[in-house]
Amino acid sequence: MPEDRPQSFRFGDFVLDPVRGTLQKAGKDVSLRPQAFAVLSLLAARRGALVGKDELLDSVWHGASVTDDSLTQCIVEIRKALGDESRTVVRTVPRRGFIFDPPDSTPDGHSAGVDTGAPDSRSAKLKVRFALAAIVIALAGIGAFWSMTPVETDPINDELKVTRSPNSIAVLPFVDMSDSQDQQYFADGIAEEILIRLNDYPDLAVIARTSSFLFRDRPAAATTIGRRLNTAYVLEGSVRKAGGQVRIAAQLIETQGGTQLWSQSFNSELMVEDLLDIQTAVASSVADAIADGASPDSRRTARVRGTANTEAYDLYLEGMFYLNQIRTAERAEYAQEAYDVAIQKFEAAIDLDPGWALPHAALGRTMHFRAGMLENNEDPEAWEWYRDSREQLLEAIRLDPDFGQAYSALGHVLLHQQDFDFEASESAYARARALGDYFPWGYAIFLVKTRQFDKAINEYRLAIEFDPMSVGPRHQLATVYRLAGRLEDSIAELEKVLQLAPGRQDLHVPLANLYLKTGRTDEGRALFQEFADPESPSIEYGWIYVLLGMKDKAYAAVDAAVADERWWLEDVVRTALILGEEDRALAYLASAAEDDPRRLLNVVAIDYIQALADDPGFIELLRNAGFPQQVISRIR
Repeated sequence: MPEDRPQSFRFGDFVLDPVRGTLQKAGKDVSLRPQAFAVLSLLAARRGALVGKDELLDSVWHGASVTDDSLTQCIVEIRKALGDESRTVVRTVPRRGFIFDPPDSTPDGHSAGVDTGAPDSRSAKLKVRFALAAIVIALAGIGAFWSMTPVETDPINDELKVTRSPNSIAVLPFVDMSDSQDQQYFADGIAEEILIRLNDYPDLAVIARTSSFLFRDRPAAATTIGRRLNTAYVLEGSVRKAGGQVRIAAQLIETQGGTQLWSQSFNSELMVEDLLDIQTAVASSVADAIADGASPDSRRTARVRGTANTEAYDLYLEGMFYLNQIRTAERAEYAQEAYDVAIQKFEAAIDLDPGWALPHAALGRTMHFRAGMLENNEDPEAWEWYRDSREQLLEAIRLDPDFGQAYSALGHVLLHQQDFDFEASESAYARARALGDYFPWGYAIFLVKTRQFDKAINEYRLAIEFDPMSVGPRHQLATVYRLAGRLEDSIAELEKVLQLAPGRQDLHVPLANLYLKTGRTDEGRALFQEFADPESPSIEYGWIYVLLGMKDKAYAAVDAAVADERWWLEDVVRTALILGEEDRALAYLASAAEDDPRRLLNVVAIDYIQALADDPGFIELLRNAGFPQQVISRIR
């Protein structure tokens, strides 16, 4: 056994030795039951990070039928043994688990005040692995051998396992350990900024925030989450903010065996430069641990040091917290509230530091999302929001010409200008892709609306690879498969979406349609009758009515929709076309174009539009609206 291998953990007057199975205080043994000792050993191995209740129960009792009371008794015993009356050494995270967070913790034999440390060399990494292996061996007698834990499989992500990079990583939401428990926005911001910096390393494949942060309310072991996301590594951590001080702890865990490759704690003044230094240090250490010699793209790292104003930075993090809530909001009214707060925070940050690119870009994205929501409701106010979004994104690019994500968002916004600037939109996306910093699902939307379905499929696959738990890209991929005539692929993808989001009843109608179109009539009819109202004249059911031979209801649905001041053009036109009413469909299109030519943008990519491909009136409508010839040609 190497002499420099840490065999024990020292914190305060205590030394924990997992190999010998002892806990000592000032050189004297402290008595703990085997289960309590095992719990403490596991918490110590993951010090500074949340360890979920399920992981503790599975590891220590190895599937035995015990309740949370058994774990609670162990925690009580540990706190008593450590003299932790204030519950600050072993902290409880309500409904989730526990965090071992002593003021000074170090492997025995290393200098005090330094955590397990960054992996300055391969030998440092091996020391950590040896230490954790010792703990595993010590726990094996009571069934806590991690490598024997059953691997959770996720059929949804099986297809991704052949494409996931061996240097893939998920950054989990950091735990707010502040006494007030009101700094989650700050903890989220720190974690997200670290994620952004990891994205600056071309050698790393970083899972999108929308997938990794889903596990905030789904407590599970880091290794379990890593397997769900199909990543090789997981980064987790905690943030404690009090007054003008902040403490950030992070650890890197290997998914396969639960090995801790790196961990470190940082204490600093609550200053922007210090926080940025910490975030950069974490990203650099993680990149080194995963991919030796990895270097960031300097063009992308430069922009993060755009402000020295601590208040502006805090407002920006608050705004990002609400912006991210919008993307997962289930209620439209909550999304509206979140939009208003996010916009307020970003505008306040800009007022404090108008030369900082990030809040301009974030404000532009927020306005862009709001415009999209209004557009879906056929609200003419959407175009004003697109205009304001464009101004903010252009300002962000002026301040930072290499800001890829700003170009990516701008590409979508330009497509929704009055004159349909397809060329400028494509140019913005090309710039974002060249910088390697863009939203593939955004570019995929552009490709769909310009009828480049094969390219769109590739982009959505890329989006899914790095955001596997997100419903949106999979739903859109299913739609593009259908538009490309790949109906069986569309069915398979929709079925996967429903595994992720079984409550999405709106997805059952397009799935029922696909069943009917592929000859699975009984399945289609049963699904439609289960999740929709066959008697309803809803235009959303139009194509189903026709496929079921209920043409009278299809006509009634079209008439009811057109009578509404805000009718869904795509559904009305699609239903008219499947009924064989090309003249009627063209009349609806002409009426919509007279109202606002931009309403045609979503129509060129709908099902059955090819029926109008040779109609001179339809071609003239598209040309007058500003559609380029190459897009018009693709309709055929």
